[in-house]
Amino acid sequence: MSKVEEKYHRAAGSSHLELRRTDEGQGDVETVIAAGLAETMGVLLTRLRGEWDAAAGEVAMTQRNAKRLQEARAAGIKAALLLGEDGESLHPFDAAAFDKAAQAELLTARALVLMGLRSLEPAKQSLFGFAVRQAPHKACESKAAALGVLVGQVLDVWLDKLCHHCEGRGFNGGYGSPRLMCTKCHGSGSRRQGRLGTNAAEQAFGLWLINVMDSRCNGSMRTVQRKTRST
Repeated sequence: MSKVEEKYHRAAGSSHLELRRTDEGQGDVETVIAAGLAETMGVLLTRLRGEWDAAAGEVAMTQRNAKRLQEARAAGIKAALLLGEDGESLHPFDAAAFDKAAQAELLTARALVLMGLRSLEPAKQSLFGFAVRQAPHKACESKAAALGVLVGQVLDVWLDKLCHHCEGRGFNGGYGSPRLMCTKCHGSGSRRQGRLGTNAAEQAFGLWLINVMDSRCNGSMRTVQRKTRST
């Protein structure tokens, strides 16, 4: 997070907003005013990213739970290979049922984190409106409902950048076991290399949206910096 973003997030959460004299430098209220003059979607996305970063502890806990469940699944499969005298498994393991329960647990935990992001819905609506307007110009003919799903995926990947399967390393294994390239992120460690949408056009459009989001955030913060620069 840049210094300008940190300044904006502090100002947005401040309970002490008052205008200063010009010889006193810029305060929180000047930063908030400058943000109001910046491009709206960029400010919304910047605010959302700040809220996500503030919830980093909860996000990390969710990711640790995902790793714990992966390890439990591997242990269950290994234990199921032990057979008794009758040829039956001594420790039967229903992988499908385990996966279903694990997915429900992780989705619930993630939903609780997302519910705490106050800027999520306005940012999503702003991005959705932008996507609907731009899709026809980017060879993406998807209907509004499909674009809504794509926008949700794009926001998720943009906020939560690191691959969940390798924790951003780009590989799994090591520490005495073979090091294997992560097949989910193709060794990049980034979720941006994963699947977006349901076809190639949506994939390309989703990646373009992510680049635009980065650009809009940077542009908005440059506006804030310019408007709050001391004279």
